[in-house]
Amino acid sequence: MAFWLAIGPVENWERALEAEGLWGVRERYQTTWNKVNKGDTLIFYAMKPVKGVIGHGTIQSKARDTKPFWPQELKEDRVLWPLRLRVEVSYCLPREKWETDKVPLPPLSQGITIQRALQSIKQDVAQGLLRSFRKGKA
Repeated sequence: MAFWLAIGPVENWERALEAEGLWGVRERYQTTWNKVNKGDTLIFYAMKPVKGVIGHGTIQSKARDTKPFWPQELKEDRVLWPLRLRVEVSYCLPREKWETDKVPLPPLSQGITIQRALQSIKQDVAQGLLRSFRKGKA
């Protein structure tokens, strides 16, 4: 099992979670997306103003899609994030607590790059983030 960090705008996370765990990434991340497998853990990071981890889930499937889904895609009437992941949400903070109870990422020395939309993260880093939710620190 691998651990993945998915980084996206707040409005995309709102839409993804309304759809019970659908996430997508741009074509340029296909090499990374190809490495994602069913059973892997996806950790949800919402960009500003939240700037933190808001939840996590388990990858159920992945597929390419050609239908606009996220707010920006619907507005532009084109698909920006065609590489889709279906995720069973294990835990997500209630929306009203995202900014106050988010889990901050560890220092950049842990190999995390906020600019990358989908990236593998080390098991110990991922488990530390997940423990934060279980211990009620989030």
